[in-house]
Amino acid sequence: MNRDVHYIHRQRGMALFQVLLLTAVIAVLAIQFTQTAKNQVSIASTLGNRVQAGVDMRTAESQLLFALLTEQRYQHNAESLPIVNQWNFYGKPFSVNEKVEYVIQDQNGLIGLFRAKDTSLLASGFGAIGVQQPQTLAAGIIDWQDADSNINLGGAEQGQYASPGKPSNFPFQTYQEIAHVNGLFGKNWYDIRPFVSIRPQTYINPKLAPKELLALHLPAEQVAKVVELRENNQLTDSFFSSLTGLTTDEGVFFSASGLLRVSIKVKSDDVVFTNKLEFKVQPYDRHPFIEYEKTI
Repeated sequence: MNRDVHYIHRQRGMALFQVLLLTAVIAVLAIQFTQTAKNQVSIASTLGNRVQAGVDMRTAESQLLFALLTEQRYQHNAESLPIVNQWNFYGKPFSVNEKVEYVIQDQNGLIGLFRAKDTSLLASGFGAIGVQQPQTLAAGIIDWQDADSNINLGGAEQGQYASPGKPSNFPFQTYQEIAHVNGLFGKNWYDIRPFVSIRPQTYINPKLAPKELLALHLPAEQVAKVVELRENNQLTDSFFSSLTGLTTDEGVFFSASGLLRVSIKVKSDDVVFTNKLEFKVQPYDRHPFIEYEKTI
């Protein structure tokens, strides 16, 4: 009798153990399935956000290009184009909604490197943005592009470079090429890129220059006033001229051009896309849109 009771208790214990083990296995599987489902939902959501961000980016680019080709390039009311009500062309970020942020910089307000010949003008610009030896870099930039083998003061021609093919004796094709120029001491090419342009400029526009470069054209007190006025959208061409004493001529103009550097940032929940573009818009030309560069 005792042996039978012991056997029954043992069987009950084994059954209970098996039930508990099976319950634990099922619980682990349920947790795993739940976690897998959550991961799959998260992945699907992220993919959905990426697709939406891509759509929003293409929309933002198209809306900007349409506005640039159809509207005057200054801030004014345009009921069907909200971007025109907010835009500026001196590099200040602006938004038309919570998803999209634009930055537009008129390249005629930057230091022009394309076939540059004036060493002192380049050196002044490089000094304003903190280049350690601006004269050397300025001379190196000119020697890099000119077709002769004459060395400008502080510059470098083929004999001063250890690698073949340097200098190119041709205008810069990319901004990365600046990294190979003799004289870029203490700076990387991407440190100076926001302030320089390798594209052909038709004129200089000091009104839309970055704050650091305004000092090349104006005394300090005028720089502060210009920055204040344009931040408040109160700086007209005539006001700028009367304030600074600068006037337009064949090489200086105050209106925004179509030679632009643009950054577009789009957010869709936790997904952020940024496109950077350089292009030229000329609505009445045979080629109204010329894209120089696009990075995603």
